[in-house]
Amino acid sequence: MPHFTFQSYAWSLGTTSFRMADFHRKVEEQLMILNDFGAIPDNHEVPWGSNPEIQEKYYEFAYERGFFTGDLNADD
Repeated sequence: MPHFTFQSYAWSLGTTSFRMADFHRKVEEQLMILNDFGAIPDNHEVPWGSNPEIQEKYYEFAYERGFFTGDLNADD
């Protein structure tokens, strides 16, 4: 079994940086939101690849739960 030693990291995702603890917390939070999203009957068995409609629907779902902040309808 490989042995890994702990090392502190800072992750940069786009223009946002997280310390390792924040990164793990955000991943876990998003997995829970994704699980809740997938539990909705209309979302079962819907493919994600090349499907911007379901991806936007998930983004809005996560936004409503406070995962994302800012103006949902802001133009880039």
